[in-house]
Amino acid sequence: VMGGGRAERHTAPIYVLPNRAWSKAPIARILMRITNTTHYKHNARNKVILKDTKSYSLTFLPLHKYTQTLKNRITHITTILKQNTLTNITLLAYKQGPDKYSGWFRISATKEQYKIVITEFLWDGRIIKYSYTLLKNTTPILRYDNAPHHPQLPTFPHHKHIQDKIKPLTEPTIEAFIKEAKINAS
Repeated sequence: VMGGGRAERHTAPIYVLPNRAWSKAPIARILMRITNTTHYKHNARNKVILKDTKSYSLTFLPLHKYTQTLKNRITHITTILKQNTLTNITLLAYKQGPDKYSGWFRISATKEQYKIVITEFLWDGRIIKYSYTLLKNTTPILRYDNAPHHPQLPTFPHHKHIQDKIKPLTEPTIEAFIKEAKINAS
């Protein structure tokens, strides 16, 4: 790691991902998972040492084209819910993090006997934890989430619950959830 034109001691590993490198941060410990990515570590002379080939990478959901502040994300989701004729859209909980790009929220919306509950936790503008749930009265019909269970799924940690069945989740977005919720609610 270079700083001020000279090499600095850097003992934290750097996780090299396709087109990206992430340095060690407190949130990284939560988001690490085993992949085929190669793990590199810089020594005191700033030379890269190959540590191992079984390594860790950070898992984030894709960002939207705009800067994703917590406020922007809430507005985006509210707009999607309105476009899909959901009513009684309510911000149930909200907590700002250390900056405008971090925090969490929970939103609910209804349509006839159906209710959607959306919970997201953002860190540095990225969705790192989410849960999107469709309920019929009080019975769960569909849920997308990235809770770290079901490691046998190819899309781990992303998965969906369709009533009592667990399935892989290849498109973990609010847009895909709303589209599938429409199908399950009809």
